[in-house]
Amino acid sequence: MSPIAYITAIGVYLMTEVWDVFEPTESFNYILFMGYWKLFITVVKYVPQGYWHYKTKSTEGWSIWCSLFDLTGGALSILQNIIDLNDGTTDKLNPIKFWLGNITLIYDVIFIIQHYCLYNPKNQKKKAYHDLNEQSVIETTDLHITPPLSDPLKEQKEG
Repeated sequence: MSPIAYITAIGVYLMTEVWDVFEPTESFNYILFMGYWKLFITVVKYVPQGYWHYKTKSTEGWSIWCSLFDLTGGALSILQNIIDLNDGTTDKLNPIKFWLGNITLIYDVIFIIQHYCLYNPKNQKKKAYHDLNEQSVIETTDLHITPPLSDPLKEQKEG
């Protein structure tokens, strides 16, 4: 069985048995179930990208703009929840939307730190150039050219 199938089975189990959000008789619980499912998928979907950055120690080939836009969306989602609470439009917080925004912010901050601080592509290129120069210096200093014990041209002239 694939890992995705295991994750899906665990998610459905948690939502139906532990959190008890799915009762087919009430449509609101179905909508709540879908919201919790989106929350679960959001928690899981960012993990492979963060792990890949950590494993390769690079963010090359990956655009930071997606995370920057995602960060903006998460922050605005949380802000909308707070405004709705203070505005009197609703009397309670939308927990799924609130947690989606927070999880998005957490992962995006991790990606931004990975991209700009830990595995910055510009620093990686400078480091690779420095390592290449350092390696060539080491290789040239390791060359020991020893002169031959006798000069073959000198022996031909004498002979």
